[in-house]
Amino acid sequence: MKKSILFLTGILIFIFLALFLTNCSAHRQEEISFRNSDIVLQGTLYLPSGKRISPAIVFVGGSGRSPRENTRWYAEYFAYHGIAALVYDKRDVGSISATELVSGADLAGDVLAAVQMLKQRGDIDAKRIGLWGGSQGSGIAARAAAQSEDVAFLISVSGGGVTYEELSNYQNANRLRARGFSEEEIRAANAAVRELYDYVRTRKNPQAAQAALDRAWQNRWASVVFASGRIPTEEEMSTWIQWREINRSPTHDWERIQIPVLAFWGENDEVVPVEPSVERIREALNKAGNKDVTILIIPGADHNLMRQPNPENMPAPEYLEAMIDWVLKRTGAEK
Repeated sequence: MKKSILFLTGILIFIFLALFLTNCSAHRQEEISFRNSDIVLQGTLYLPSGKRISPAIVFVGGSGRSPRENTRWYAEYFAYHGIAALVYDKRDVGSISATELVSGADLAGDVLAAVQMLKQRGDIDAKRIGLWGGSQGSGIAARAAAQSEDVAFLISVSGGGVTYEELSNYQNANRLRARGFSEEEIRAANAAVRELYDYVRTRKNPQAAQAALDRAWQNRWASVVFASGRIPTEEEMSTWIQWREINRSPTHDWERIQIPVLAFWGENDEVVPVEPSVERIREALNKAGNKDVTILIIPGADHNLMRQPNPENMPAPEYLEAMIDWVLKRTGAEK
């Protein structure tokens, strides 16, 4: 019975997607560029059909190399529902595996530059520009919104309300568990990671830190949780985002957000710890005095708000429905 329901749901989603993509051809698409200081970013703006002033949403991608293609489908989906949508290629984050040579401040600045660009357009309602942030992009979107009065609403998808260290430990534990490591080995691995983070925080006694890392590499789990067998250099600690922002509170920005917030998580997220993230972000928004907060946890969904198996590669339908309905109500856009 359950398989039949899943199969029928898959067919309905496929039909919906086919109809949706057919209708998307009527929407205008414009290649754009905008500047944040000396960085020029390239993107695509999707506009609802017809000559009208539209609300808009800026999509903020997740960690790593995040090209506009990652969120292009969502942009078309929003444009179909009367909301202009901007997707853009994330700035170059460097070529080092498992890290980013970029700062959260720079990424938030890129978001605000996109908002300012949209505000200057005659076909965009400057008072109804919102942000959509996925994974790392959720925190970046919150950081941008906390700095500006030009952001009207915020959608967070799989956002982390925990520190880089907590996030690392959660992801490492899931990777190790999936590879058959014992809970004792997982605890030992996380303890070793904690030692490395402690060194980065204090910058004290690099010899002892390297010795501890050498001992850790005597275990078979080391290659799963460490990117290198050496401690970070001074240059790396000042340029890699997880080191340079190691002491930054992830909820600092949420405590300043009073605009409407819609936050989603997938119940089975193995990238972001859902329970502490929900609790801390909710608490931060309460501290801000935010009275318009909607938090939804999608049953059975993963970090991308998809349920597996998922041959259609489609997010959970209730996530899409809830998101569009919420935005339409808060922007007054025509469906």
